[in-house]
Amino acid sequence: MLGVLYVTTEYKTGMIRTTLTASPRRGRVLVAKALVLGAVTFACGLVASVASLLGTRPIQRDSGYVAPYYPDPSFTDGAVLRAVFGTAAFLALMALLGLGLGAIIRRTAGAVIVVLALAVVPGVASLLLPLDGEKWVERITPLAGLAMQHTRDRWDNWVSPWPGFAVACGYVVVALVAGVLLVRRRDTA
Repeated sequence: MLGVLYVTTEYKTGMIRTTLTASPRRGRVLVAKALVLGAVTFACGLVASVASLLGTRPIQRDSGYVAPYYPDPSFTDGAVLRAVFGTAAFLALMALLGLGLGAIIRRTAGAVIVVLALAVVPGVASLLLPLDGEKWVERITPLAGLAMQHTRDRWDNWVSPWPGFAVACGYVVVALVAGVLLVRRRDTA
C-alpha cells in the first residue's frame, strides 16, 4: 500500500503538476520514485527480516523446535541468507508493484483494490481450491515470490525460490513499464 500512496497522493493533492514542472521528463520521475521506494523498502525489510529471525529463535526453542530435527538457522547457511534477503526483496517488489499500479490507476482506492486482488486474495482463495488449483495460484501470481522464504524442500513447495521470484519481478516490470508509458502520455489532472 505504501507504493500506491507514494504516487497517488501527488495526484490527489495536485502536487504532481509541481513535480512534473520541476522535472519535465515524466518517465524519469517515476523511475526515480521507484528507485527510492525500492531501496528504502528493501532496507527496512532487511532489518525486519533479520530481527524476526533472531527474535523468533528463543520462541521456537521454547516451543520444542530444537535440534536435530529443527536446527537453528544460521547466517552462514545459503538458504537462510536467501530467505532473509529474499523476504526484503519481496517486500520491495510489492511496494514497487503498488507504485506501478498507482501510476496506472491514479486513484488510491482503485489501486489498493488491485494490489490486494493480486497479492492477498489469491493466497486466501487458494485455500479453498483443490490441491492442483492451489499449486497453480502459487505459481502464477505475485505470491510466487514468497518462495524465496523456503529453506527446506517440502512436498508443498509448489515453486522453486528463484523462478518464483522471477514471476513476482515480471508483475512489477509490467506494472512499472505501463506506469511509465502512461505517465508520459497522460495529462496530470
